[in-house]
Amino acid sequence: MEFSAFKAFADAMPEGMLLVSGAGRLVSVNKVAERLLRKPLAEIEGRHLAQVFSLSELEVTLAIQPSFRSRRPTYLNIDCGKTSKNIQVYAQGFLFRSNANKEEALAVIRLVTETPLSSRFLELDRELVTHKKLLNSLRKSRTDLKYRTERFDTTLKSIADAVISIDSNAVIDFMNPVAELLTGWRQEEACGLHLTKVFKVFDEVTAKTVKDPLLSLLANSKAVDRENNHVLIDRSGCSIGIEYTASEIHDSKGNSNGIVVVFQDVTHARALKNELVFQAKHDSLTGLRNRRAFEGHVERLIEDSITEEDEHILLYLDLDQFKVVNDTCGHFAGDELLKQVSGLLQMSVRKHDVLARLGGDEFGVVLSYCSLEKAKTVAQGIIDSINNHPFVWESRTFRIGVSIGMAVIDSSTLTLVEPLKY
Repeated sequence: MEFSAFKAFADAMPEGMLLVSGAGRLVSVNKVAERLLRKPLAEIEGRHLAQVFSLSELEVTLAIQPSFRSRRPTYLNIDCGKTSKNIQVYAQGFLFRSNANKEEALAVIRLVTETPLSSRFLELDRELVTHKKLLNSLRKSRTDLKYRTERFDTTLKSIADAVISIDSNAVIDFMNPVAELLTGWRQEEACGLHLTKVFKVFDEVTAKTVKDPLLSLLANSKAVDRENNHVLIDRSGCSIGIEYTASEIHDSKGNSNGIVVVFQDVTHARALKNELVFQAKHDSLTGLRNRRAFEGHVERLIEDSITEEDEHILLYLDLDQFKVVNDTCGHFAGDELLKQVSGLLQMSVRKHDVLARLGGDEFGVVLSYCSLEKAKTVAQGIIDSINNHPFVWESRTFRIGVSIGMAVIDSSTLTLVEPLKY
């Protein structure tokens, strides 16, 4: 069986690829795999996969057999040893029909590294262009054309990113299994539909529809790369955080031959990022803003007040009797008192006012666009609310008080130190 076509095709891919027989022996590998495994083709061709990964032949058989049964990419829990810390191994089994009309079980083993989406896309774009060229040049050889098409489709179906290909009218002509999974549309249902019918993208911050995610690409013939704040609404109405890249496909004469969109699910990664950002700006006990976020907000108000001549009031609060509760009943009681006081403060200020725990039993409040007289009324309301709130812990009752300092933020305020020194 001739596998030179596979070698030429696989060498252009950004991932390591190994072609393995049903018996587990290496038939061919691409250049990336040679580099990752640090072994040339001549050294490992014909050898059993077990020798390459330092496993038993039984372990290799148990690892790759599921891929032949499911015909879908199967993750292999194989340690690549010293080759790389960031390699994941997948297998894709299929039946190959040779020119002699003989079927043979083969598997494509992929060595996937942590490559940025944009880099993987550029490689995929080159392969799509190559594939189009092959279709045009090999029309007279239907057997060879079918052979190459099967190899290309197997590669697209085995990659971890979602891929949608559209023609020059934005009509879908291809979707890989990952794209089917994320959009909720099967390829046979989506083909022939406009992209925006299947690929519905919203801005996560504004909640507005991105009417045409490829508008700038079609207008300027430049690649589109969207990484922030975009969500995909699938067929069932569920939202999925995505990053996507789109680029035109050109034929050998430079004419546009369609567009390919590559996207991936980043819902978990984006949620984790948002959680880290929230934790960096908020107090872990009360959920209020922390001192750093509060001071940053005050500094921005000082800058804005210089030009806009607005007036804001800063309140600095210090609890009375907190140390008595903490020393008498312990830190758990002190924490509970702080959480109850935080709730009282939130009910005493307006929704757009900024409330923070500055540390220990100290709190800060910014009353935005508020006069001094109005601020005095708010401050007295806070004092009354805390004074009238008995704190009970294990049958003991404490009367808590609060001291409040007040400062004006206006065009005469020059630095953060001035309002916080009172």
